[in-house]
Amino acid sequence: MNHIAWWEGGGGALLGALVGAVAASVIPVYLNWNKRNIERRGELAAIQDEMRQAKGVLDKLLQPKNPGALAERVPMVMLEGGYPKLIGEGLLGRNETSALVQYITQAEAVNRALTAAAQASAAGNGMAANFQVGQGIASARRIIQPERPGMPGQSVFEIVERAVQRLQKRWNRPLMESGARMLSQFSAIWKRLQRGAKAP
Repeated sequence: MNHIAWWEGGGGALLGALVGAVAASVIPVYLNWNKRNIERRGELAAIQDEMRQAKGVLDKLLQPKNPGALAERVPMVMLEGGYPKLIGEGLLGRNETSALVQYITQAEAVNRALTAAAQASAAGNGMAANFQVGQGIASARRIIQPERPGMPGQSVFEIVERAVQRLQKRWNRPLMESGARMLSQFSAIWKRLQRGAKAP
C-alpha cells in the first residue's frame, strides 16, 4: 500500500495556508516592531546626550558670579520632541512622568530668564538683568536639587535621567537576533513535520 505524506495532500494544503496566513500577519508586525526599536534607541541616545549637555549648563548657572551664564541655554530639542511619545506609549511611571513635565517646565523657565537677562544687560539695565538671572537660578535649582516630596535624595534631573536609562535597556533588546532565531525555529519545526508525519 502506498503511503502518502499527509502534508502532500489536503492536510498539507491546509497547513500551508495557515502558515502563510500567520507569516503574512506576523512578519509585518515584527518589521514594524524592529523599526520602532531602532528609532527609539536613537531618540533615547540623543536625549541622554542632550541631558548631559543640559547638566553642564545648569551647573554653570549655579556657580557664583558666572558672567558666561547669560550666553548659555538649556538644550531641549530632543527631549521636547520625544517626551510626548514616551508618555503616550505608557512606558513611564507616575513619578517619572511628573518629573519629566517638571524638568521641561523649569528648563523652559531657565531659558526665558536667561534671554530676558541678556536683553536687560544689553540695554544697560543691570538690576533687571540680575533679577532675571536670579529667576533662572531658582528654576535651575528646582531641576538639580532634590526637593521633590516623597522622593528623598532624588532630584528631578536624576529621576528623568534614570527613566531614560531604564528605557534604553528596554529598547536595546536585540530584536533582529531574536527574530532570526524565531524564524529559524519555525523553519526547523516545519521541516520535521514534513519528514515525520505520514498518513496511510
